[in-house]
Amino acid sequence: MKSAPFIPIKWEAITDPNSSASLGSPGSAERSAARFPEETAFKSLIQQAITERANAAGKQDGPDPELLKHWSNQVMTTVNRHLMESFSGSSDTPSASSPLVDWSSTLSLALRLREYTQGIQGEAKAAAPEKTGTLEGAVDRASKAFQLPAKLIRAVIKAESNNNPKAVSPVGAKGLMQLMPGTAKELGVTDPFDADQNVMGGSKYLRQMLNRYNGNLRMALSAYNWGPGNLERKGVENLPSETRSYLARIAGLLKNDQSD
Repeated sequence: MKSAPFIPIKWEAITDPNSSASLGSPGSAERSAARFPEETAFKSLIQQAITERANAAGKQDGPDPELLKHWSNQVMTTVNRHLMESFSGSSDTPSASSPLVDWSSTLSLALRLREYTQGIQGEAKAAAPEKTGTLEGAVDRASKAFQLPAKLIRAVIKAESNNNPKAVSPVGAKGLMQLMPGTAKELGVTDPFDADQNVMGGSKYLRQMLNRYNGNLRMALSAYNWGPGNLERKGVENLPSETRSYLARIAGLLKNDQSD
């Protein structure tokens, strides 16, 4: 499946829209750099790996492919962890004190590094078998297809259906990610009670909402729960109590999810 166009997630504090300045606001980059000196180090590491990979094309003495894979995995894991910590406040490091950190350029570089590792010549190792038929496998596949952290998908599933693939809401939303019939049809989901279809469809819709609101997670999750039409007509400042509770629930789930 071809991945959807990627817009980096802006991990602001979803339960308090006024808790931090917006990305791109005057001084935000300087504040981020002061709190997160490791961001510069990671950018240098990623760029070094990309440069060495590009220079090694067609050469016998290029960097070890396994080293590049290790760098790629290490950078992606660490960047995603910091994103989640800054979003949920789950760390005792300085990142917990800032609900909004501009890691988007770092993450974009990390994604470029990962793309380079996929093109390394001589790769012949078989891919690990997929966990077909399980919720974990469905989440993994959706995470890769739509470039969403697996823990974010898991949190939405838990908040929407409490992990019940047969759940039906009073208004007719169905399955793990509670897709409305019209939305499911637009997403190509023919059986909303099929875990794979539902998770792929729900994750695709979440990615659409993130792209629609330029990566703003609070807006995307509000639209997912309340509907983009309601959100745009009535405004995020008028979220119903149900949606506010939903955002708080997801923030709590992310904070308690210690996986990478």
